[in-house]
Amino acid sequence: MQEAWLLLGEAENVLAHLRRRREKDQASLSQLCLSSQHECVDDFCDDFQSQPQADTQDQLSENLLEAVDAEVHNNVRELKRKFFVALACLRQKVAAGLQALRSAVEAIWGELKCFFFSVGQVFKSLIQV
Repeated sequence: MQEAWLLLGEAENVLAHLRRRREKDQASLSQLCLSSQHECVDDFCDDFQSQPQADTQDQLSENLLEAVDAEVHNNVRELKRKFFVALACLRQKVAAGLQALRSAVEAIWGELKCFFFSVGQVFKSLIQV
């Protein structure tokens, strides 16, 4: 029975760790998005300052759109990669937590079966008396 309680405690620890990790990952993702936006603006300003003045407003708009589009695609690709890495890690942690929980439930179930078998034997002996 003590083993079952230890396994149940381990499962609770894994679930608590997953909650803390998810909160930290959400904060990191928000910080990454802000950082990427700042880098995009800095890159555009650097590119803009290094180029000669655009002849027309259309050329400036087109250059801006191309730079923003390229940066957005790069950021999306990187975020997607990090998301899938985090998802794979989360799947492993959840699988470990569920396995620990399953083991704890099986151990508790085994102890309950033994207990109820003993109670049944006591009632059987009382009925025979």
